[in-house]
Amino acid sequence: MRTVRRLFYVDIASAVVFVAIAFLALFFFIDFVDELRDVGTRGYTAAHAAVYSLLLAPAHLYELMPIAVLIGTIYGLARLAQTSQYTILRTGGLGPGRALWLLTSLALVLGAATFVIGDYVAPFSERIASQLRANFSGGLKLGRSGAWIKERSWGPEGERNYSINVGSAERGTLLRDIRIFEFDPDGRLLSRTAAAEAEVERDGTWALRDVTVTRWVEAASASSAP
Repeated sequence: MRTVRRLFYVDIASAVVFVAIAFLALFFFIDFVDELRDVGTRGYTAAHAAVYSLLLAPAHLYELMPIAVLIGTIYGLARLAQTSQYTILRTGGLGPGRALWLLTSLALVLGAATFVIGDYVAPFSERIASQLRANFSGGLKLGRSGAWIKERSWGPEGERNYSINVGSAERGTLLRDIRIFEFDPDGRLLSRTAAAEAEVERDGTWALRDVTVTRWVEAASASSAP
């Protein structure tokens, strides 16, 4: 049984690794080409772009693990069937239940590896990549839609919910492209505050600059009505 387990594990694991590396190489090439447009600005070199693209690999691996495991397992089992190894194992006493248990145990190991990559390795490498990118770009772009923060407060007018969007963060305590949406307890939009930038003070408050406030009077009146 140990020999059969080793045969299954080695063939399938090697196929999964091969597929994962092939996909990661493709994603690395795409990320590297995308970073080349910034090479030469603020001392950002091709080596920095390559390191940044490599640091994004764990996050890509976390996303690719399900498809890599699926394709690798199918390829490994097909190769065993093509060379008649699986047929020999079946005639040697390997039942469907035992073969299924071998695949299940391998799936548990790969699932645990995916969990570790997604919850520990990928966030750590992405944080280093973001810091590296910010050192040369002068700021940190918080994704395509920015970073969202939700807050809740209680005041004289009752409960208020806030959804805050930050477009980018500069080195230090400077935030840019701030949008603050105020909602009543029923989810009606009361106001929208847009600011070009915000300075985070030592006490945690934000000093907004170039502020534009839009209020919806009907929604505010309806929320304050008994």
